[in-house]
Amino acid sequence: MNTSNPATIEYQVQPRLDDFTYCVICKKPKPPRAQHCKKCRRCILRCDHHCMWVGNCIGFHNEKYYVLLLLYTSVLLLYVIVFLLSDAFGVHKVWGGVSVGY
Repeated sequence: MNTSNPATIEYQVQPRLDDFTYCVICKKPKPPRAQHCKKCRRCILRCDHHCMWVGNCIGFHNEKYYVLLLLYTSVLLLYVIVFLLSDAFGVHKVWGGVSVGY
């Protein structure tokens, strides 16, 4: 409690147990919108799916990083396709008088 200003009351909001359901597999209370993953053997908040490429569940805490992984992989794939097609069709640019390509 803050003693310098008596009009200020500090408190923490604790989650109510009424909002939680009980997971019969974990034997623990689980928050709303949580699902139990059989592969991770725990309840995941806002679980989307278990990703075999990442090696764990995609949920509330790592969804941003998963979307960034998909975005960067797509950009890299587009980059590789453009350069493979340009090499296959013989399109070579000249930079500063030096031919780039074979």
